[in-house]
Amino acid sequence: MRPLKFIAPVIVCVYSSINLFAQDWHFSQFHSSPVVTNPAFTGLFNGDLRIIGNYKDQWEFAAPYRTFSISADGAFAILKNGDFASAGIQLLADRSGDLDFTTLQTALDVSYSKALSGYGNHFLTLGFQAAVNRRSINYTDVVSFDPEPYAISVDDNFTYMDLAVGGAWYFIPSDEIYAFMGATLFHFNEPNQSFLQDESDVLEKRYSLQGGMQFPISDNMNILPSVMYNIQGPHKEFIGGGYLKYKINHVTVTKETAIYGGIWYRNKDAIITSVRFDYNNYFVGLSYDINTSTLTNASNGRGGIELNFIYILDKKFSASKRMKNRSYQCPKF
Repeated sequence: MRPLKFIAPVIVCVYSSINLFAQDWHFSQFHSSPVVTNPAFTGLFNGDLRIIGNYKDQWEFAAPYRTFSISADGAFAILKNGDFASAGIQLLADRSGDLDFTTLQTALDVSYSKALSGYGNHFLTLGFQAAVNRRSINYTDVVSFDPEPYAISVDDNFTYMDLAVGGAWYFIPSDEIYAFMGATLFHFNEPNQSFLQDESDVLEKRYSLQGGMQFPISDNMNILPSVMYNIQGPHKEFIGGGYLKYKINHVTVTKETAIYGGIWYRNKDAIITSVRFDYNNYFVGLSYDINTSTLTNASNGRGGIELNFIYILDKKFSASKRMKNRSYQCPKF
Protein backbone atom coordinates (compact mmCIF):
# COMPACT_ATOMS: atom_id res chain seq x y z
CA MET A 1 0.00 0.00 0.00
CA ARG A 2 1.47 3.34 -1.10
CA PRO A 3 1.41 6.13 1.48
CA LEU A 4 -0.73 9.12 0.56
CA LYS A 5 2.19 11.46 1.16
CA PHE A 6 3.97 9.97 -1.87
CA ILE A 7 0.91 9.85 -4.12
CA ALA A 8 -0.22 13.43 -3.55
CA PRO A 9 2.91 15.11 -4.96
CA VAL A 10 2.68 12.94 -8.08
CA ILE A 11 -0.94 13.91 -8.66
CA VAL A 12 -0.18 17.59 -8.13
CA CYS A 13 2.83 17.41 -10.44
CA VAL A 14 0.94 15.73 -13.29
CA TYR A 15 -2.13 17.91 -12.90
CA SER A 16 -0.07 21.09 -12.83
CA SER A 17 1.92 20.12 -15.91
CA ILE A 18 -1.21 19.39 -17.92
CA ASN A 19 -2.96 22.61 -16.91
CA LEU A 20 -0.05 25.05 -16.97
CA PHE A 21 -1.06 26.33 -20.36
CA ALA A 22 -4.60 27.33 -19.54
CA GLN A 23 -2.99 30.72 -20.18
CA ASP A 24 -1.15 31.20 -23.47
CA TRP A 25 2.52 31.80 -24.02
CA HIS A 26 3.52 35.22 -25.30
CA PHE A 27 6.54 37.47 -25.31
CA SER A 28 7.01 40.51 -23.06
CA GLN A 29 8.29 42.51 -26.04
CA PHE A 30 5.09 41.99 -28.01
CA HIS A 31 5.98 44.71 -30.51
CA SER A 32 9.06 42.63 -31.44
CA SER A 33 6.92 39.52 -32.02
CA PRO A 34 4.15 41.01 -34.20
CA VAL A 35 3.06 37.84 -36.00
CA VAL A 36 2.72 35.98 -32.67
CA THR A 37 0.72 38.92 -31.28
CA ASN A 38 -1.75 39.39 -34.15
CA PRO A 39 -2.06 37.68 -37.55
CA ALA A 40 -3.20 41.04 -38.95
CA PHE A 41 0.37 42.31 -38.40
CA THR A 42 1.57 39.85 -41.07
CA GLY A 43 3.35 41.77 -43.83
CA LEU A 44 3.21 45.13 -42.04
CA PHE A 45 6.78 46.33 -42.54
CA ASN A 46 8.84 48.29 -45.04
CA GLY A 47 10.55 45.65 -47.17
CA ASP A 48 10.11 42.39 -49.03
CA LEU A 49 10.74 39.65 -46.47
CA ARG A 50 10.88 39.88 -42.68
CA ILE A 51 12.57 37.24 -40.54
CA ILE A 52 11.93 37.33 -36.79
CA GLY A 53 13.45 35.28 -33.99
CA ASN A 54 12.31 35.42 -30.34
CA TYR A 55 13.64 33.58 -27.31
CA LYS A 56 12.43 33.75 -23.69
CA ASP A 57 13.90 31.99 -20.65
CA GLN A 58 12.18 32.42 -17.29
CA TRP A 59 11.88 30.97 -13.79
CA GLU A 60 15.46 29.66 -13.68
CA PHE A 61 15.18 29.49 -9.87
CA ALA A 62 12.71 26.59 -10.35
CA ALA A 63 12.00 24.41 -13.38
CA PRO A 64 12.78 26.77 -16.28
CA TYR A 65 10.25 27.77 -18.93
CA ARG A 66 11.73 28.35 -22.38
CA THR A 67 9.91 29.66 -25.44
CA PHE A 68 11.36 30.08 -28.93
CA SER A 69 9.78 31.26 -32.16
CA ILE A 70 10.93 32.01 -35.68
CA SER A 71 8.83 33.44 -38.49
CA ALA A 72 9.08 34.73 -42.04
CA ASP A 73 6.46 36.94 -43.70
CA GLY A 74 5.94 39.46 -46.47
CA ALA A 75 3.54 40.88 -49.03
CA PHE A 76 2.95 38.74 -52.11
CA ALA A 77 0.45 40.89 -54.05
CA ILE A 78 -0.12 44.62 -54.47
CA LEU A 79 -3.32 45.73 -56.18
CA LYS A 80 -3.87 48.78 -58.35
CA ASN A 81 -6.13 50.37 -55.75
CA GLY A 82 -3.31 50.34 -53.18
CA ASP A 83 -4.46 47.25 -51.26
CA PHE A 84 -1.94 44.50 -50.58
CA ALA A 85 -2.02 40.88 -49.42
CA SER A 86 0.58 39.17 -47.24
CA ALA A 87 1.43 35.71 -45.94
CA GLY A 88 3.80 34.19 -43.45
CA ILE A 89 4.80 31.04 -41.63
CA GLN A 90 5.96 30.63 -38.06
CA LEU A 91 7.29 27.92 -35.79
CA LEU A 92 6.98 28.16 -32.02
CA ALA A 93 8.41 25.77 -29.45
CA ASP A 94 7.72 25.96 -25.73
CA ARG A 95 9.05 23.76 -22.94
CA SER A 96 8.15 24.05 -19.27
CA GLY A 97 8.06 22.26 -15.95
CA ASP A 98 9.74 19.21 -14.47
CA LEU A 99 7.87 16.88 -16.85
CA ASP A 100 9.15 18.63 -20.01
CA PHE A 101 5.71 19.80 -21.03
CA THR A 102 6.38 20.77 -24.68
CA THR A 103 4.30 22.53 -27.31
CA LEU A 104 5.39 22.73 -30.94
CA GLN A 105 3.27 24.99 -33.12
CA THR A 106 3.42 25.33 -36.90
CA ALA A 107 1.27 28.20 -38.17
CA LEU A 108 0.32 29.78 -41.48
CA ASP A 109 -0.73 33.44 -41.44
CA VAL A 110 -2.46 35.44 -44.17
CA SER A 111 -3.63 39.05 -44.16
CA TYR A 112 -5.27 41.56 -46.45
CA SER A 113 -4.66 45.30 -46.05
CA LYS A 114 -7.29 47.72 -47.35
CA ALA A 115 -6.07 51.20 -48.27
CA LEU A 116 -8.05 53.98 -46.59
CA SER A 117 -6.35 56.78 -48.53
CA GLY A 118 -4.54 57.28 -51.81
CA TYR A 119 -1.22 58.04 -50.12
CA GLY A 120 -0.24 54.52 -49.04
CA ASN A 121 -0.08 55.48 -45.36
CA HIS A 122 -3.49 54.58 -43.94
CA PHE A 123 -4.74 50.98 -43.85
CA LEU A 124 -7.22 48.60 -42.26
CA THR A 125 -6.00 44.99 -42.13
CA LEU A 126 -7.66 41.63 -41.52
CA GLY A 127 -5.57 38.57 -40.69
CA PHE A 128 -6.15 34.85 -40.17
CA GLN A 129 -3.97 32.16 -38.62
CA ALA A 130 -4.29 28.39 -38.91
CA ALA A 131 -1.94 26.43 -36.66
CA VAL A 132 -1.25 22.79 -35.86
CA ASN A 133 -0.13 22.28 -32.26
CA ARG A 134 1.63 19.17 -31.01
CA ARG A 135 1.88 18.73 -27.24
CA SER A 136 3.93 16.17 -25.39
CA ILE A 137 4.89 15.35 -21.81
CA ASN A 138 7.54 13.09 -20.29
CA TYR A 139 5.84 10.82 -17.77
CA THR A 140 9.10 8.94 -17.11
CA ASP A 141 10.17 11.85 -14.91
CA VAL A 142 7.33 11.15 -12.47
CA VAL A 143 8.93 9.92 -9.23
CA SER A 144 7.06 7.18 -7.33
CA PHE A 145 7.73 3.80 -5.74
CA ASP A 146 5.39 1.93 -8.10
CA PRO A 147 4.32 2.65 -11.70
CA GLU A 148 1.56 5.24 -11.72
CA PRO A 149 -1.49 4.03 -13.70
CA TYR A 150 -2.15 7.60 -14.81
CA ALA A 151 1.32 7.87 -16.34
CA ILE A 152 1.22 4.60 -18.26
CA SER A 153 -2.40 4.73 -19.47
CA VAL A 154 -2.43 8.24 -20.99
CA ASP A 155 -0.93 9.31 -24.31
CA ASP A 156 2.26 11.30 -23.92
CA ASN A 157 1.57 13.42 -27.04
CA PHE A 158 -1.32 14.61 -29.20
CA THR A 159 -2.07 17.13 -31.98
CA TYR A 160 -4.86 19.63 -32.50
CA MET A 161 -5.83 22.50 -34.84
CA ASP A 162 -5.81 26.03 -33.43
CA LEU A 163 -7.37 29.03 -35.23
CA ALA A 164 -7.08 32.78 -34.69
CA VAL A 165 -8.34 35.93 -36.41
CA GLY A 166 -7.25 39.53 -35.99
CA GLY A 167 -7.74 43.05 -37.24
CA ALA A 168 -5.50 46.11 -37.26
CA TRP A 169 -5.56 49.79 -38.15
CA TYR A 170 -2.60 52.04 -38.70
CA PHE A 171 -1.88 55.57 -39.89
CA ILE A 172 1.49 57.13 -40.77
CA PRO A 173 1.17 60.90 -41.33
CA SER A 174 4.98 61.31 -41.57
CA ASP A 175 8.25 59.36 -41.30
CA GLU A 176 8.48 60.32 -37.63
CA ILE A 177 4.87 59.75 -36.58
CA TYR A 178 2.65 56.68 -36.68
CA ALA A 179 -0.14 55.08 -34.68
CA PHE A 180 -1.59 51.56 -34.73
CA MET A 181 -4.27 49.52 -32.98
CA GLY A 182 -5.06 45.83 -33.18
CA ALA A 183 -7.48 43.21 -31.85
CA THR A 184 -7.09 39.43 -31.90
CA LEU A 185 -9.33 36.49 -31.09
CA PHE A 186 -7.22 33.41 -30.40
CA HIS A 187 -8.55 29.81 -30.20
CA PHE A 188 -11.95 30.74 -31.61
CA ASN A 189 -12.46 27.05 -32.50
CA GLU A 190 -11.90 26.18 -28.78
CA PRO A 191 -9.79 23.04 -29.34
CA ASN A 192 -9.63 20.19 -26.86
CA GLN A 193 -6.17 20.21 -25.27
CA SER A 194 -6.60 17.21 -22.96
CA PHE A 195 -4.14 14.32 -22.93
CA LEU A 196 -7.12 12.17 -21.91
CA GLN A 197 -8.86 11.47 -25.21
CA ASP A 198 -12.14 10.57 -23.52
CA GLU A 199 -12.30 13.86 -21.58
CA SER A 200 -12.52 17.48 -22.63
CA ASP A 201 -10.22 20.31 -21.60
CA VAL A 202 -11.24 23.21 -23.81
CA LEU A 203 -8.61 25.81 -24.61
CA GLU A 204 -10.52 28.99 -23.84
CA LYS A 205 -10.72 31.89 -26.27
CA ARG A 206 -8.24 34.68 -25.67
CA TYR A 207 -9.19 38.25 -26.50
CA SER A 208 -6.27 40.58 -27.07
CA LEU A 209 -6.05 44.34 -27.72
CA GLN A 210 -2.84 46.07 -28.80
CA GLY A 211 -1.85 49.64 -29.54
CA GLY A 212 1.15 51.88 -29.98
CA MET A 213 2.53 54.97 -31.58
CA GLN A 214 5.68 56.96 -32.29
CA PHE A 215 6.18 60.71 -32.13
CA PRO A 216 9.27 62.96 -31.92
CA ILE A 217 10.23 65.07 -28.90
CA SER A 218 13.39 66.52 -30.52
CA ASP A 219 15.37 66.21 -33.74
CA ASN A 220 17.11 63.04 -32.54
CA MET A 221 14.70 61.57 -30.00
CA ASN A 222 11.33 59.83 -30.28
CA ILE A 223 8.94 58.28 -27.78
CA LEU A 224 7.24 54.95 -28.59
CA PRO A 225 4.49 54.07 -26.07
CA SER A 226 2.70 50.72 -26.47
CA VAL A 227 0.09 48.69 -24.59
CA MET A 228 -1.49 45.25 -24.70
CA TYR A 229 -4.50 43.86 -22.83
CA ASN A 230 -5.45 40.16 -22.73
CA ILE A 231 -8.46 38.29 -21.36
CA GLN A 232 -8.59 34.49 -21.28
CA GLY A 233 -11.22 32.93 -19.05
CA PRO A 234 -10.73 34.35 -15.53
CA HIS A 235 -7.22 35.59 -16.38
CA LYS A 236 -6.56 39.23 -17.26
CA GLU A 237 -3.33 40.92 -18.18
CA PHE A 238 -2.30 44.48 -18.96
CA ILE A 239 1.13 45.56 -20.22
CA GLY A 240 1.93 49.23 -20.65
CA GLY A 241 5.08 51.27 -21.16
CA GLY A 242 7.31 52.56 -23.89
CA TYR A 243 10.69 53.14 -25.48
CA LEU A 244 12.79 56.29 -25.63
CA LYS A 245 14.58 56.24 -28.99
CA TYR A 246 17.79 58.11 -29.84
CA LYS A 247 18.74 58.36 -33.51
CA ILE A 248 22.48 58.16 -34.05
CA ASN A 249 22.08 58.47 -37.81
CA HIS A 250 18.95 58.86 -39.93
CA VAL A 251 18.70 58.88 -43.73
CA THR A 252 15.36 57.16 -44.34
CA VAL A 253 13.05 54.87 -42.35
CA THR A 254 14.96 51.84 -43.66
CA LYS A 255 18.40 53.44 -43.34
CA GLU A 256 18.73 54.37 -39.72
CA THR A 257 20.96 53.69 -36.74
CA ALA A 258 19.26 54.10 -33.37
CA ILE A 259 19.38 52.92 -29.76
CA TYR A 260 16.39 52.46 -27.45
CA GLY A 261 15.80 52.15 -23.74
CA GLY A 262 12.40 51.29 -22.31
CA ILE A 263 10.33 50.09 -19.40
CA TRP A 264 6.92 48.39 -19.19
CA TYR A 265 4.75 47.16 -16.35
CA ARG A 266 2.74 43.94 -16.42
CA ASN A 267 0.02 44.31 -13.80
CA LYS A 268 0.58 42.36 -10.57
CA ASP A 269 3.43 40.43 -12.15
CA ALA A 270 6.58 42.14 -13.41
CA ILE A 271 8.51 45.23 -14.43
CA ILE A 272 9.97 44.78 -17.91
CA THR A 273 13.20 46.59 -18.77
CA SER A 274 14.44 46.62 -22.35
CA VAL A 275 17.17 47.90 -24.65
CA ARG A 276 17.23 47.76 -28.43
CA PHE A 277 19.61 48.56 -31.28
CA ASP A 278 18.61 49.26 -34.90
CA TYR A 279 21.05 49.28 -37.78
CA ASN A 280 19.37 49.76 -41.15
CA ASN A 281 17.36 46.54 -41.60
CA TYR A 282 18.71 44.76 -38.51
CA PHE A 283 16.93 45.10 -35.14
CA VAL A 284 18.11 43.45 -31.92
CA GLY A 285 16.32 43.75 -28.57
CA LEU A 286 17.07 42.45 -25.08
CA SER A 287 14.68 42.61 -22.14
CA TYR A 288 14.41 41.30 -18.60
CA ASP A 289 11.32 40.71 -16.47
CA ILE A 290 11.78 41.67 -12.82
CA ASN A 291 9.20 39.72 -10.84
CA THR A 292 6.95 41.82 -8.57
CA SER A 293 4.20 39.27 -7.84
CA THR A 294 3.65 37.16 -4.74
CA LEU A 295 6.32 34.78 -6.10
CA THR A 296 8.98 37.36 -5.21
CA ASN A 297 9.81 35.52 -1.96
CA ALA A 298 10.79 32.47 -3.99
CA SER A 299 12.21 34.21 -7.05
CA ASN A 300 14.04 37.07 -5.29
CA GLY A 301 12.81 39.30 -8.10
CA ARG A 302 14.17 37.05 -10.83
CA GLY A 303 11.87 36.68 -13.78
CA GLY A 304 12.93 36.03 -17.36
CA ILE A 305 15.34 37.18 -20.02
CA GLU A 306 14.14 37.70 -23.58
CA LEU A 307 16.03 38.18 -26.84
CA ASN A 308 14.45 39.45 -30.07
CA PHE A 309 15.96 39.65 -33.55
CA ILE A 310 14.42 41.07 -36.74
CA TYR A 311 15.98 41.21 -40.20
CA ILE A 312 14.26 42.72 -43.23
CA LEU A 313 15.27 41.89 -46.78
CA ASP A 314 14.44 44.84 -49.02
CA LYS A 315 14.03 44.79 -52.82
CA LYS A 316 15.99 41.60 -53.31
CA PHE A 317 13.37 38.92 -53.80
CA SER A 318 10.49 40.87 -55.39
CA ALA A 319 8.89 38.77 -58.12
CA SER A 320 7.53 41.63 -60.20
CA LYS A 321 8.07 45.27 -61.08
CA ARG A 322 4.86 46.15 -59.21
CA MET A 323 6.22 44.62 -56.00
CA LYS A 324 9.56 46.40 -56.39
CA ASN A 325 7.81 49.73 -56.89
CA ARG A 326 5.43 49.40 -53.97
CA SER A 327 4.40 52.74 -52.52
CA TYR A 328 2.76 51.83 -49.20
CA GLN A 329 4.30 52.50 -45.78
CA CYS A 330 4.12 50.47 -42.57
CA PRO A 331 4.88 51.05 -38.87
CA LYS A 332 8.35 50.11 -37.67
CA PHE A 333 7.66 47.47 -35.01
